[in-house]
Amino acid sequence: MRVLAGGQGFEVSTEGQTLSAGAVGEPVRVRMPNGRIATGQVVDAGTVRLAL
Repeated sequence: MRVLAGGQGFEVSTEGQTLSAGAVGEPVRVRMPNGRIATGQVVDAGTVRLAL
């Protein structure tokens, strides 16, 4: 799963593992490479966007 995060003028991405299923627009929990758990919104079948 690709995980995106960004702000005005920048965007970063990394890989993560979803911990639950979700449809486009729904919130899902994602385990980041460092083990941290974050919650983001499903953008499409392979992408989650985190709010900063």
